[in-house]
Amino acid sequence: MALNEEQQRKALDHLNTKWKGLRNCQICGDTNWNVHPELYEMRQFNEGNMVLGGPLIPLLVIECTNCGNTISINAIRAGIVTPDKKEGSANGGK
Repeated sequence: MALNEEQQRKALDHLNTKWKGLRNCQICGDTNWNVHPELYEMRQFNEGNMVLGGPLIPLLVIECTNCGNTISINAIRAGIVTPDKKEGSANGGK
């Protein structure tokens, strides 16, 4: 899902508020990061079988531009999206 302008602002606000201390990559030490302009999702592993339905976690992806180390932030907890209230929908681990 591509982030709209408001969601992009919320993502950057969250990172600027929560990401304290050194922002060096844990792998290469570089400080240049790319915030992907879309959200991705994580679902429960089921031994390689595709599972339809069930909980999904929407993720904001931040990537080191030097080595590709990737950090993911739960987009619900970051306030970028709200959980769907329908039964069996994304709940961000709640």
